[in-house]
Amino acid sequence: MRIVAITILFLVGAGCAGTEKKNSPEANLSLVAVSPDIAPFFIRQRVEISYGEDTHLLDAVIEFDGTTVRTVFLDPASRPAIVMEQAGNEFKAFGPQVDALPFDPRWIMQVIGSALLMSPLHQLEFEQEVRPSALGVVRDTAVDGRLTTRFVESHHTQIEYSWDGHACPTSIKIENSKQLYSLNITTLQCGEDLNE
Repeated sequence: MRIVAITILFLVGAGCAGTEKKNSPEANLSLVAVSPDIAPFFIRQRVEISYGEDTHLLDAVIEFDGTTVRTVFLDPASRPAIVMEQAGNEFKAFGPQVDALPFDPRWIMQVIGSALLMSPLHQLEFEQEVRPSALGVVRDTAVDGRLTTRFVESHHTQIEYSWDGHACPTSIKIENSKQLYSLNITTLQCGEDLNE
């Protein structure tokens, strides 16, 4: 069971644990506000986490019901290991492995928020856009109305999206050049439209 918590360490903790303690007052643990343009959705993803020479796999389910974002990291038997919920500025994390995390789980919600929640991912009317966010300046690039890249400056995080015509990206690649981790995320299942 500890493998999920250890694996999630590489999701964001490997980069953050060295500089930000679990309850450090200096940590920027701002949650990303969900864009009012995001419709309810369900997405199951396979996450390949790389940090240095280590690579780990885990599955995650992310749901947004219009009010609450719920993220569930699954253990190898597909049972919930860590559950996180964000409703506005309210956040809670629970599950059999949440106490094993060496960092505040809000770091994970920041990564999820950066990739999926701060704006629609398609039906966009711009080619390039720069805007402020809770995480600092964000630079987006869209092709044919679909988000293809996002750069979160303060986090040194580049996010690339691949599409095959569906409402959800088929894959998302997240690279953090400062903390030196990368995530290769493959969509396994997608329900509802992310951004209609």
